[in-house]
Amino acid sequence: SIHTNASRNSRVRGIETYFLGVAKSREASETAMLENAISQQALSDLEKILLDLTRTSNLKQSSVLAESIQENLVWGIDGSFRGVPNLGVKQASFYVLIGAQMPAVLVETSFISNPTGENLLSRQDYREQLARSILRGILSYALALSPDQTGQL
Repeated sequence: SIHTNASRNSRVRGIETYFLGVAKSREASETAMLENAISQQALSDLEKILLDLTRTSNLKQSSVLAESIQENLVWGIDGSFRGVPNLGVKQASFYVLIGAQMPAVLVETSFISNPTGENLLSRQDYREQLARSILRGILSYALALSPDQTGQL
């Protein structure tokens, strides 16, 4: 799932990739609440349910996929658009990731609430570089799968 991020703090900027899990930081929790448009209490209840769901094999593979995509995003963007902060890979309770029957991630391409991020997102060359970088991340992940798993792609 590919998104643009937002923050109450207009100075926050960068790219990050999430996989399903219990948020480990206040920022990750706030991002999930904004995406999901739910209250802190509802998010807390959802996270309790997720503790059981995140024990599946998709969690590990989603983590590996998120790392691959984030690494390729950082590498691809830094080559053409210097200074975009790498906010890393994080876990959060995004509705869009719940129930996925395969590895799944949510990519936050930039903060639309930041003037620099908004400007970058308005540029076709930036969006195309994001798309190429995400694709490289997916392909790198797929190529790293064991031979018996690649037949399932």
